[in-house]
Amino acid sequence: MPRIFFVTGCSTGFGRELTQVLLDAGENVVATARRLETLWSERKQPLPLKVDVTSNSDVDAALKATVSKFGRIDVLIANAGYCAAGPFETLSESQIRAQFDTNLFGAMEITRRTLEIMRTQSPPGGLIMMNSSISGQLSFPLVSIYSASKFALAGFTECVAQEVKSEWNIKFCVVEPGPLRTPGVGSKLVVGELESKDYNHLDARAFFNDMDGKQPGDPTKGARAMYKLACMPDPPARAILGKMAYEAIQAKVAADKELYNRSDIVEIVTDCDFD
Repeated sequence: MPRIFFVTGCSTGFGRELTQVLLDAGENVVATARRLETLWSERKQPLPLKVDVTSNSDVDAALKATVSKFGRIDVLIANAGYCAAGPFETLSESQIRAQFDTNLFGAMEITRRTLEIMRTQSPPGGLIMMNSSISGQLSFPLVSIYSASKFALAGFTECVAQEVKSEWNIKFCVVEPGPLRTPGVGSKLVVGELESKDYNHLDARAFFNDMDGKQPGDPTKGARAMYKLACMPDPPARAILGKMAYEAIQAKVAADKELYNRSDIVEIVTDCDFD
């Protein structure tokens, strides 16, 4: 039986691919974007709704419309997001706040409202999927604020997953793709607006322009993988998408293990008395 998917950020890139994959699988899709005219479907038309995730009124109206039409929400995919890039000192306060408003606070608020729907619908239950990034586990130069928002998103999700009652049957999954060939590092990239000659050794625009279109990840394959995760009866708390991302995480795990097994670190930690 088709489920009801509510997906944010469907106008371009990964959200667009994901919408098509869900429709091709026969699912009912509520596709949302900040501007309705950007919503698109090649074969079938989803239920298109205007949602700016930073607008509580937009979120409330869209969720009410969804429940009114379908009676429930089975899967929320919080996909809306973008990357603000550049050395930290070149990013303005407004750019930093806007990054967190979309990538973190927007996802938090839509989760808050969807949780109430999922735990009170009959039968209760559902899946909340956060489309995060490998930058939510690994640190890279030029994406300090983007990475911070994704680290926070993962921490938030893992905490909330421990707060829900088992009888509500609500699952959580943070999906962390590696680099995908989407407009996120091309036409949609936001770069720091503050000038700093001291950071002339770093050029975010040139770096990401050179990467654009050469990312190893296929967004269609990534969308299919995400759908497979959504079909699992007990999806993992975190899922890494892409060989490059997986290998990078394995390397980080090994490095962390080596770090925390260093005899000098172990001695400091175990000798420290917090009583």
